[in-house]
Amino acid sequence: MTNKRYFFVVDFETGGLDPQKHDPVQIAVQVLDPKTLKPVSSFVSYMKASPERVSPEALAIHGISLDTLAEAPEPEVVFEAMVEFLRPYQQGLFVAHNAKFDYDFMVAWAAKCAFEGFRLNQVFDYRLICTAQLAFEKWVLHDQTMQRVKLEDITKALKITHAKAHDALSDVEATGEVLRRALRKSFTFRLIRGLRQSVQLRRLSAVLDSLRSVY
Repeated sequence: MTNKRYFFVVDFETGGLDPQKHDPVQIAVQVLDPKTLKPVSSFVSYMKASPERVSPEALAIHGISLDTLAEAPEPEVVFEAMVEFLRPYQQGLFVAHNAKFDYDFMVAWAAKCAFEGFRLNQVFDYRLICTAQLAFEKWVLHDQTMQRVKLEDITKALKITHAKAHDALSDVEATGEVLRRALRKSFTFRLIRGLRQSVQLRRLSAVLDSLRSVY
């Protein structure tokens, strides 16, 4: 069955690993077309964070300074802007590299910043797609061409442009390309199967529908 939901590729840069103890400091979301998986639009923003909820270890990883965070918009403002940005695309599929980590931060952020009456499933489909898991299944277990599925390792192995690791926008762009590579086989298989069945039935309109479903 053809997917009709947009893909929302999400990445948080955070003040640490625990969404109950640490604040998100940067959010990026890239919207992908449900049929072609090509980028449609992107959202990115820093957000203000409490210094006591940002660890020095996290700052060393993503390189975002406390001065930058002090001048950033309030988390509530960024949250509302993200919701308005995604609203036209309705309930998208939540995609991230190590999806549970980002989704847990999304849940905690929404609990703190969401306006009255808002529910997270108004924006995000309840299903999560983890590109780390897809990469493990495809390139570690099946193809046996990789041993590690850190985003930087995958982009290096597949020669995917990844301008700046641990920058939210750069990471979602790289994650979106990993998703496209991981699903490419299934898209091709669906196209070939649809064409074969349509040709066997001598239905030209079905052949055209099969092409449109992918392109």
